[in-house]
Amino acid sequence: MSNPEELLELAQAWATQRGRTFAPELVDTAIRLRDSYDGLEAHRWPARTVEHLMLVRWPSHGPHGVPDVAALVASLDTFWRFLRSTGRMAGGSAEPAALAQEAKKAGKRMAAACTDDRNFGSNKILLGFGEEIGVTLDDATSIEEVQERFQRITDAWNALPIDERRRRTPGLDALEAEAGAEGVDDGYEWTADLSEPATSAPHLRASEFVATLRALVDWVGAGREVTSTGALRPVIARAAVDALGLGEWDRSWRSAMDCLPLHRLWLAAVGTELVELRATKAVAHPEAWPTSDREWVAFGLAAVHELYDLAIYEGVEYPLTELLFEIDGHQGAPKKRSAVADWWWQSPGNPLAGPEHDAVMRPISDDTLAGCLEFFGDLGLWTERAGYLIGTDFGWDCAVYLAATHSPDGQEFEG
Repeated sequence: MSNPEELLELAQAWATQRGRTFAPELVDTAIRLRDSYDGLEAHRWPARTVEHLMLVRWPSHGPHGVPDVAALVASLDTFWRFLRSTGRMAGGSAEPAALAQEAKKAGKRMAAACTDDRNFGSNKILLGFGEEIGVTLDDATSIEEVQERFQRITDAWNALPIDERRRRTPGLDALEAEAGAEGVDDGYEWTADLSEPATSAPHLRASEFVATLRALVDWVGAGREVTSTGALRPVIARAAVDALGLGEWDRSWRSAMDCLPLHRLWLAAVGTELVELRATKAVAHPEAWPTSDREWVAFGLAAVHELYDLAIYEGVEYPLTELLFEIDGHQGAPKKRSAVADWWWQSPGNPLAGPEHDAVMRPISDDTLAGCLEFFGDLGLWTERAGYLIGTDFGWDCAVYLAATHSPDGQEFEG
């Protein structure tokens, strides 16, 4: 497959021959944003990712200001038609006509999304702050100068009072609210392309994860003893493993945190406030279970947030977001479980990928994917039919959420 620069040159020539609108700088920005933050190649355009690009990714990480939306929509339409007509469009991509319709619909809301600072990502906010204090990266002549200027911006930012930093980052507060903080009913305002709660929530409610979490909350009841670190005491944890059917307790485990099946449930229960940690015991709050579909989805995103941090520690988080986009159940490309390892090995989002027959890294890549599928497999993010993994609406919501909150560089704001 041609690299992005070659694709743009070929697309420009193709558009010129046919008299079609094509602004290469706009398409180049779109390609770079999708590649850097969503792990999507220039020739891969699954359904619903255009709306995500225009209403989430561009406002959060793209250039300041509003692009020429009409030119962007027309140029993307030309690019998609070029890819399809020349056989370069990746499998699993939507048809150009469907992508164009999606772009036109999103284009009506793009200007508002790009001017709403609640949608801005951390780097975009920092660079805008740098312009306010007279420090810009635009005319830097070396990587060392870029780093020095960015450090000056960061230092000045961190010197601001914390209330001022919070005032300047309303979107980050909104994302935290979406993850289960106060104001959960305001959750869906931070992004425009989540699924309808009525179609997303049932997948989570019916999941094995929720069933086991309910059993844990019921088991905790009025109180179970915990250590000073907030974990169940080992003897209590062993009883929980037996009561919940989580397998055999390994005699080498010294802490409840050593038992991964129990630890992931515990983190989710505490993080979603179904279990409260007190000085020496944990107390269940079954009244904290969500009731409406909207609350259920927000609850699920909060649980995924807790589990994702643990998955990072376990080293199995890498494939999740890209996999969920790839197997989106509406117009995506459901994949045979047996073929997923090959797909992940060839994915640009795989940090372990290398030569096709790499005898060292390929087994590690396969193990990472297998660990990811096992770790997140009980959450209702996908279903499996006839050996195919098919993403659910809740899986799509989690992909959008993770793409917005966990950038590949892992950088976060202080304070």
